Amino acid sequence: MLTAILFIIIMAGVSTIILGVVSAQTIPSYLDQKGTKTVYSAQAGIQAALSIIRSGSTLDTTSGNYYGDPTKMPCTVTGTSNGLSDGNSYSVSIAYFTLDPTGQSASWITTNQLACKTGTLAQYGTSAYGLSTTPKYALITSAGTATQIPVVTTQANRSITALYTFQVSTANILGGLIYNNGQTACLQAVKAASGQAIAFVAASSCSSTGTNAALQLWSYTTNWQIALTSTEVGGVVTTASLCITGPTVSGGATQNALLKSCQKSTASARWNQLWSWTGSYTWEGELSDISGPNGNAWLSPPYADGTSPIGKDLEVVNATSPIGTMAPSAQVGAGAASYDKDQIVNYAEFGRCTDVTNQPQPDTDAYPMIDYPCKQDPTGGTTNITWNQLWYYCEVGDAGCDTTVDPTNQQIYVLYNNSASSKYCLTTPSTTASNPRPTTPATTAANQFPYFAACATSGALVAQQNWDRVYVGDDYLDSYLFVDTYGRCLEANSSDIFSGDISYITVNSCTGASYQKWNAPPTYTDSTVGGYREISGG
Repeated sequence: MLTAILFIIIMAGVSTIILGVVSAQTIPSYLDQKGTKTVYSAQAGIQAALSIIRSGSTLDTTSGNYYGDPTKMPCTVTGTSNGLSDGNSYSVSIAYFTLDPTGQSASWITTNQLACKTGTLAQYGTSAYGLSTTPKYALITSAGTATQIPVVTTQANRSITALYTFQVSTANILGGLIYNNGQTACLQAVKAASGQAIAFVAASSCSSTGTNAALQLWSYTTNWQIALTSTEVGGVVTTASLCITGPTVSGGATQNALLKSCQKSTASARWNQLWSWTGSYTWEGELSDISGPNGNAWLSPPYADGTSPIGKDLEVVNATSPIGTMAPSAQVGAGAASYDKDQIVNYAEFGRCTDVTNQPQPDTDAYPMIDYPCKQDPTGGTTNITWNQLWYYCEVGDAGCDTTVDPTNQQIYVLYNNSASSKYCLTTPSTTASNPRPTTPATTAANQFPYFAACATSGALVAQQNWDRVYVGDDYLDSYLFVDTYGRCLEANSSDIFSGDISYITVNSCTGASYQKWNAPPTYTDSTVGGYREISGG
């Protein structure tokens, strides 16, 4: 009996100890379970946010491509991790940046994140969304929650972050409006079909994003064709595209320009689709053997400048000069202009090249230099490009340049009338002396007009004619610049206008803006997601 009683006492004690141990482990077990649930919920939130970000695109009707749309970027996302109302959920906040936030402080994050617009997206629930600036990075923070356990209320909620890098390309997309020289009208295809005419419509109805954009946007291609942008396939001109086409006989009578199927770049029959921009403020056709400019085939309004062409068709004029002149927007494109053609193309105004204004002898020119539509030679050379757009310099690493020239401290020069004995160098205005020309429009010390002068071998002008060509700097902002001896950058200054939307060329404080980039290739960054880390947990 005593043995039985003793055994019962011992078992009771052991049971009490076991109960205490089990009780002590209950909460940690619950915490472990909840922690597992909440980290999975947080991960589900990251994936949900990525899905929305990656699908935030808009169809570009002119090219047929989808592009990321900043206005569709969510700034908060909420939801359940398993689609059930069992308390397992996530709450995501997204901060967007143009600079990489990796390793930055909390204050830097707050200062540099892009502002979000507010609104609702029904498919995502109520959230703040929409950016007015194109982002390069998204810092995603996802907090996971689960059903609370007894006693413990907030422990074991876990949060993780991840960094998403957007796929970004700086490639310029062709497609712009072509106006008459007075910009009272623009070109609009009557219909996107072969054989159709091209009419002038009132400028008030011209828009790159309007309902008629598919009939109003044009691309001047590297093959010297002018294509209706909406007929391109993925941004590429094919035989299914439509191009502005001239007479079928070289030197034919004045007639309407028509849309016809774009010829292949190797087809000899393409001659009446080849157009070279000239100093006559319009495009000139090519001879049938593609040996040079036609001289008697000009794209022109039917009326002289100053008379409205609205309601009339674009003509190919058989004359020694056009009747009226044209004013393409920069987005129409630069044709085949490039460094290989001894031309300097602006990156923001990507249909424009540096140009000696009005073609006088450079050192007597009374006007600033301009960023003018790029002149062309459809024969493939440079013979038919007027001398005032042939600006010579050495690109960094170009083996074809004079090896005695330092490409980072060099002259930029033109040859007046293509004569080697008439060499003139681009000269930056001194910061200590008055600018010898021009005085109109007014300039400031930080924003002045460079000019051409005889190339100097001694004296003060030597320094003023030295330019640093920064092709690839520390980053994109520091690249593709021409920097003068005073540390200022060559710029197509859109706030100083020569005519229409043709900018003066100035030197200004270096900012890395696209208006200061010249002969710059596009950049491309692929999308990535990484940098996962837990920032809180139970």
